[in-house]
Amino acid sequence: MKSIIDAVSRVPESCPIVIAMDNDVEGDVIAYDVVEIILSHFPKRASRMVRVRPGPITREGVRAALASATRISGRKIVADAVHGRARAVTDRWIGSTFSRLAGVPVGRVRSAVLGATLLLNRAPARLKARPETGEITFQARSAMGGRPFMARIALTGQEDGKRIRRLMELARRHSGLLVPGTVRPLQSLSAAVAPRVGTVRPFNTADALAYASRHHGISSALAMRGLQDAYQDGIISYPRTDSRTISPASASKVVMLGFSCGLSGLEADVLGNEGRITPDGDVVTGDTHEALHPVLALSTLNSDRLRQMIRRPIRQPEGGWTRPAIKELMAALVSRRAFEAAREIHLEPGSWRLDNVSGIDPEDAELLSDLDWQREVGFNYPWTRSLITGVRSWPMESVLLELMASEGLGRPSTYAGHLRTATSSGEIEQAAFPAPPRPSPQGMRSLRKTPRSVWDPATCRMIERVMENPGNIVREDASGTLGERARHRVLSWFGRIPEEMRLPLEEALRASQSGGRRTGNRQQLQADSAHPGEMSTEPAPPSPYNS
Repeated sequence: MKSIIDAVSRVPESCPIVIAMDNDVEGDVIAYDVVEIILSHFPKRASRMVRVRPGPITREGVRAALASATRISGRKIVADAVHGRARAVTDRWIGSTFSRLAGVPVGRVRSAVLGATLLLNRAPARLKARPETGEITFQARSAMGGRPFMARIALTGQEDGKRIRRLMELARRHSGLLVPGTVRPLQSLSAAVAPRVGTVRPFNTADALAYASRHHGISSALAMRGLQDAYQDGIISYPRTDSRTISPASASKVVMLGFSCGLSGLEADVLGNEGRITPDGDVVTGDTHEALHPVLALSTLNSDRLRQMIRRPIRQPEGGWTRPAIKELMAALVSRRAFEAAREIHLEPGSWRLDNVSGIDPEDAELLSDLDWQREVGFNYPWTRSLITGVRSWPMESVLLELMASEGLGRPSTYAGHLRTATSSGEIEQAAFPAPPRPSPQGMRSLRKTPRSVWDPATCRMIERVMENPGNIVREDASGTLGERARHRVLSWFGRIPEEMRLPLEEALRASQSGGRRTGNRQQLQADSAHPGEMSTEPAPPSPYNS
C-alpha cells in the first residue's frame, strides 16, 4: 500500500494512472483493491485512472491493450470484483469453520481433490472422467514396408486386471523394440481403406502442465513459472486458460509463424474455432483467454529463434532444469502443439498378424491382434512423438492435475498451489501401478471428520458456478457496495447446500458476532437461505465478508 501511495504522490494530478491487471477473476479483485487504495488518499485522481487488460506481452499486444483501455467506473469495477471477492470469502468461511471442527486442514478445493480421489477408487461413475495413470505402447513393422505401426493403451486403473498385466508384461519384454509379427494395412474387397482423419487441439494450462510432468519430469510449479516467463518474454499467449480454442485471427497468425519456420501443411481453418462443434453439439464461442499458442511478431530474428526452439531435441541439461531452460521448454511444447493442431492428421489403420518367423504364444498373439493399430500417413513433424514399445507410469501430480481439470476443481491460476498442497499433505498416496492415487490413512481420517458435502466435488463446482453467475441472484443490487453484492452471492449458495454443511457455517457466523446481535443474524440468515431468491427487505446483517 505504501509503495502505491508514494508512487501516486510523486506525479502531478494530471498524470494518467494505468491499472494493468490480468483479465481474469483474480485480476479484477486486485484492480479493485488498487483503485480503492488510490481513491482513499487521492479522490481527485478518479478521472485520470484507466483499466488495462493485457493480452500478449508483445509490442503489438501492449499497444492493442492500451488502445482498448477503459476509464475507471465505480459501478463497473465493483461488478467485476464481486465474483473473486465472494469466492475468497466463501473459501475462508468454509476453511476456517470445518478445519476447526474437524481438527484437520479443510478447504473447498483441497477437500474436493481428496474426495475426488476417494470417488475415483470407490465410485468412479460419479466422476466426469477418469484420469490417465500411464500408458502401454507397442510398435510393429509394416508388412508392406514404410513406417511402423503403433498401438496405445491408455491406463486409468479401471481396466481388466489380467489382460492389462499380460499386456504390460509383453511390452516390458520387448521394451524399445519392435514386437514380433507384422501389421498389414486394412484392405476392402477392392481397395485400401481410406485413412482416418483427425486433429488435436492446442494446449490449455492443465494440458501443458501435465505434458511437462509426464514426459519431462517438470513439476507443475516449475512448469507454471516457465509458462509465465515465456508469456512475459512475449513468446506465448496468456498462460492461465481453460480453453482449447483459438480465434480465426489468432489462428492465421500462428499459421504464418509456422510457415516462417519452414513448416508446411498448416491451415488456419483447422486451427481456428470458427464453427467448431463440441461433443455435446454446441457451437464453440470465444473464451476470455484463448488456448496457448506462440505470439512472436513476424520477423527474421523471431522466426530463427522459434525454428531453433521447436526443432531442437528436448533433453535435460547436464546441470538440471534451470529457470531459463524450463522457459524454453514450455515455449517449445506450447508452440509445437499449436502447429500440430493446425493440420489434419491422416492415420492409416492396420491389422496385426503373425509372420513366418514369429515366436509368440497364442495368448499374446490374441492380445496383439485385438489392439487398434495405426500409423501416420504422409508428412509429419520432426518432433512428433514416436510410440515405441514400453510401459510408462505418470507422476501422481499429473494424475491429480487431470482429475482437477476434468472435475472443475480450482482454476488455471491455482492449479500449481493446490497440487503442491495435495502431494505434500500426506493425505493422498500413490497406489500400485496402474491403480490411481488414493486417500492415505491420514486422508481417510480427514474425510471421516468432514461432512460429505464439503469434500464432494459437485459442491465445489456448484459454489464456483454461483459465484461467477449473477443471474443466480435475484436481489443483487447493481448499485450496492462490493460487500453487499458479495454477501448476496454467498447467501445464494448458502441456501442450496445440505444442512450438515449449512448449520456449522451458520454457527460459526453467529459466534463471530457480538452477543446482542446473534439472534437477529441467525433469523435473517435462516430466512435468506430458505428463500435465496426472495431475500428479506429488513436491514441486512453483517455479511461473512465484513465479518
